[in-house]
Amino acid sequence: VAQAQEAFAASFAAEWLTLSPGAEQARRDRLSAYLSPELQDGELAGVARAQRVLAITPAGRTELSEDEALVSVAAIVRSGPRVVRRYLSVPVLHRDGALAVTGA
Repeated sequence: VAQAQEAFAASFAAEWLTLSPGAEQARRDRLSAYLSPELQDGELAGVARAQRVLAITPAGRTELSEDEALVSVAAIVRSGPRVVRRYLSVPVLHRDGALAVTGA
């Protein structure tokens, strides 16, 4: 379960960090596959600048409960001419054989 949660969090983070101006609905559609039902209707900010993930890896994990963990993810992204490192903490729930990003 731990490895599955880490892989899921890294995949979500890659989608979250991939930005394309004017493609907000496509991004929302991609992210919806990861989100728990209570997060499905959340608002996404508009995108001013394109951003692309170059590399991503799980960087740590903290158990929140028997079926939920907070997974830290490290990413290297290109935003315009700059290449920067980003860190995300992703709460991942494992229940009934399914994984989802939660609002923990």
